[in-house]
Amino acid sequence: MKKDRARDKDSISGLSRKDRTRFWLGAVITLLICSACLAKAEPLQSQSGSMRASDLREQLLMRGGLVEGVKLLQEGPISAEDYVLGPGDVLEIDVWGKVSLQYRLEVDVEGKIFIPDSGSLTLAGKSLEEARKAIESTVGSALREARIETRLVSLREFKVHVSGEVDMPGSFNASAVMRAFEILGFSERDTLRPRLKESSSLRNIQIRRKNGDTERVDLALFYLAGDLAQNPPLRDGDVIYVPKAERFFSVSGAVMFPGTYELVEGEKLSDVLRLVGGVTPKADMEMGEVRRFVGSDETESIHFNVESVILGEKDFDIRDGDRIYVRTPAHYLELYQVLVGGEVVFPGWYAINPRQDKLSDVIARAGGFTPEADLSGGRVLRPHSLSGGEEGRVELDMVKLFTDGDTREDVVLEPGDIIEIPKKVGYVRVEGQVQRPGYVRYVPNKRVSFYLRQAGGLTRKAARGKIAVKRLSTGQSLSMREAGHVLANDAILVPAKTEGASWDLVKDIISVAAQLATIYLIVDQALAE
Repeated sequence: MKKDRARDKDSISGLSRKDRTRFWLGAVITLLICSACLAKAEPLQSQSGSMRASDLREQLLMRGGLVEGVKLLQEGPISAEDYVLGPGDVLEIDVWGKVSLQYRLEVDVEGKIFIPDSGSLTLAGKSLEEARKAIESTVGSALREARIETRLVSLREFKVHVSGEVDMPGSFNASAVMRAFEILGFSERDTLRPRLKESSSLRNIQIRRKNGDTERVDLALFYLAGDLAQNPPLRDGDVIYVPKAERFFSVSGAVMFPGTYELVEGEKLSDVLRLVGGVTPKADMEMGEVRRFVGSDETESIHFNVESVILGEKDFDIRDGDRIYVRTPAHYLELYQVLVGGEVVFPGWYAINPRQDKLSDVIARAGGFTPEADLSGGRVLRPHSLSGGEEGRVELDMVKLFTDGDTREDVVLEPGDIIEIPKKVGYVRVEGQVQRPGYVRYVPNKRVSFYLRQAGGLTRKAARGKIAVKRLSTGQSLSMREAGHVLANDAILVPAKTEGASWDLVKDIISVAAQLATIYLIVDQALAE
């Protein structure tokens, strides 16, 4: 019995160990499966927390200008003379004549294609035109009297390497139709490109080719002047090196794109003017200036003829720190205008030649006066004077100028002058010491006395000798004799006598009489002695 119980206990304890083993084994397997699932769900995250290019195929396809199933964007048809084949390019070869054949062949990793019944052919490094001739020769030797056509149907992708003063150096996918400008990440949306920094060079970028050649890339000249040669196509294995920008010059004044630019070794002034888009139409072609440092804090001026530099007749090197100025002539194409308002056929603004065009010239361009124009009230106002003359109302008589032909009244206009031609009113204003002050209907060829009678005559307080006529057309204040015939819109002013004038006269007479009497008494007394 005791032996049976011991056996049962050993048996139970043995089963417990198996269960524990199975439990832990299952737990380990479960953890391994979960880890694999998590790794699959997050393939972009490496142990260091940075993104790995090998795990970003879909995103990096965008570097070549395509997404899965979308064709590359090209500048135009591929140039058979310029396009260089490499691994990944796909060719389609059509043969017709006695036999009809079609081959779709991809250049392999060794740069070769294999043509059935003709053998292998190395195409990497050959232009498309050279490849066509080589294929035609190879296939033609096997199939006589056959006609052969070779077409490039798919472009390859390859690696290029970016280093230097960029945010994200490394290796990147490119295509044979991409240029340096595209790979350097000018789009803020694409965070997977090696974007340039604030301190990055734009004009001294180098492309180092696999064959040992080096090309300089000037993205500023490409962007501003459209020089495509400064933005070359990429090739397999290119290394793009972006240095730090360290030397600068500035251009200001009458140029298309003023600003501060990076300096290129050996750059001349004509190159700079080309870089900034040339000069504007308002540039002074006779005189430009370069301000140059000759010491740590001293500068000198170098003057140049802008036209001669552009034509290449005279040129010189630009140095670090140079300040280039292209001037604009004073008042270049500045439009000077006067305003004509009121009773003219075409009121509005009119351009003039300052200190040359006259009032009659502008009135003629405005179509002349309307039948309702009142020349006696016409005036010229001058808010400001460029010649330093008086501002305000210009003294002239439009009746004499336009009716009598007196050219002495034809004033020379200045910018900003305002010409006002009122409408005929047909009234004369009588104010002051008259019985019925106010407006009196205008009657041509009448004098002041006529209008005084129409206003009821003078009052007893009227100062007859001080009656004045205010002439609207000239702004003058005239006496009755000077005014002659009253004009429409004139104002007749009748002032009052000065209070106490008669008593003052009496006092003056008495004072003079007293002085005379005193003198008489003195003289008479002297004679009596």
